[in-house]
Amino acid sequence: MKTLFNPQIAFGGLVQVRSSLLGAIAAAQPNQANATGNTTTFPTQWAVNKLDLDLEANLPNGQWMSSVYAYNPNYARSIIPPS
Repeated sequence: MKTLFNPQIAFGGLVQVRSSLLGAIAAAQPNQANATGNTTTFPTQWAVNKLDLDLEANLPNGQWMSSVYAYNPNYARSIIPPS
């Protein structure tokens, strides 16, 4: 996911994702819904296994963005190749 820079997002940490796209995916795959059967929040906690920062600190109005690669911590960690 791509988001505004947030210093609380860290490699190895958890992030909470809220997205209508995740709800659509869950509705298409009802067997993947969370334990409560709620398909609108499937899953919300993701573990960060790669974090790319685009911090244009020396440019006026520069970008401060994070690209976060994460996996569902209930399953095996995915391997992200270096970019």
